[in-house]
Amino acid sequence: MPRILFFILICTVMLFGCKKEESPAPKDSGPPPAPANPLEAAAKGEYSGPYGSVSFREDGSVLFAYKNCMYESTELGFAKMSPDSGCTEESYEGSLELNPGQIGIRQADASSYLFGAYLDEESKLHMGIGEVFDIGQKKQGALTISPLRTLHLEEKGCRLEDAMKDGEMTEVPCAFVERNGRTVFEFEREDFFDKSKMVKDAYVFLPKLGLLVSPNLVELAFATKR
Repeated sequence: MPRILFFILICTVMLFGCKKEESPAPKDSGPPPAPANPLEAAAKGEYSGPYGSVSFREDGSVLFAYKNCMYESTELGFAKMSPDSGCTEESYEGSLELNPGQIGIRQADASSYLFGAYLDEESKLHMGIGEVFDIGQKKQGALTISPLRTLHLEEKGCRLEDAMKDGEMTEVPCAFVERNGRTVFEFEREDFFDKSKMVKDAYVFLPKLGLLVSPNLVELAFATKR
């Protein structure tokens, strides 16, 4: 190497030093993200309660032994029911399907039995005939209250969408009220048997979960078998 070039190289090293490229420190990724559907974590093992049992099997199948009991709405947002009277013993078995707010049991003919479901703060599974809607902490969303009608919860109130009238939107009364330790969402809808009448209906709002659920589902709790 020519002396002049060697001299320049030595001076450059002395001036700037030799820097080793370092890999950036790994970032703390934090806890793993929660599943998009909370029911994914719940659909494992066995649950039991006064109204039957649910068995989630490792092969992806599920067995739901269900006491389908009559109940009465003593007041809006509450369902009075008992596992000792007015019940029919029913059993559903098939492949597991998970949808937001629903557990499905798929049959060999590709049809499915769909049940409203959610996991409460005590890790109890609530499952049965009923609805579960995720409206979040902002209390906004769309509720399919019948095959042809959707109730829209908006910042300024509620509007009912009618598919029979080309999606016509009508304002309807609605409110969140506190009643006997529960937050109840009340609204008006058409009577299922007499379309000329409006009747009051209600769901229970679970603030920490951001869910609206049918009052009877609150009672249909299944705890993990130990």
